[in-house]
Amino acid sequence: MSKNDCTNFPPSAIRVVNPDGGIGDLWPVIPREGVYREILEEVFLQHWNSVVSGPIIQGSAFEWRFRQAPRVGYLDGYLTVSEDGEHSPHFHVCVGEHHGTSYHPVSPELALWRKTSRAEFFRDSDSKCMAGSWGLRYFNGKDEQQLTVFFPNPHLDPITMKHRQPDWSALNLWHDMRNRFADVAADALPNK
Repeated sequence: MSKNDCTNFPPSAIRVVNPDGGIGDLWPVIPREGVYREILEEVFLQHWNSVVSGPIIQGSAFEWRFRQAPRVGYLDGYLTVSEDGEHSPHFHVCVGEHHGTSYHPVSPELALWRKTSRAEFFRDSDSKCMAGSWGLRYFNGKDEQQLTVFFPNPHLDPITMKHRQPDWSALNLWHDMRNRFADVAADALPNK
């Protein structure tokens, strides 16, 4: 889907029209707590230097890339990804059972709101079907976006982030993870 071809619709995808008029192709992740955790652990322990992540909502985009290999921890349903240091960049995502502490327990309703309820791999394209981003999104129990992970983009140089001739091998990680965690075979890559 690198050319202006809206007819090349992957049969395994859910197609949506994004609020900006662009096209979104979605592939739901296998809906299990262990899968949600495994994906993020792999992304941030093994591929941290090739992804950009943060919450993306209408009107705001928080995108960052870790400068060094982060640590990944897990406590009370929350996966924490952080660089070394007390005040280093970090984030928490509730992907599992969350109860709070004995001093401050969390109601079952609030625990369900906070916990990841679904995740999806996506490919977003503009209104002319020119693909522009490949990623993964997590949503909580009220369908609010928790986290977006952008995978390497074939159109952008990974160091300078400037446009280049497409390098379709940049999609290998996205294809591999989508295959394993959403049970989707890799798309045929364009020749050019």
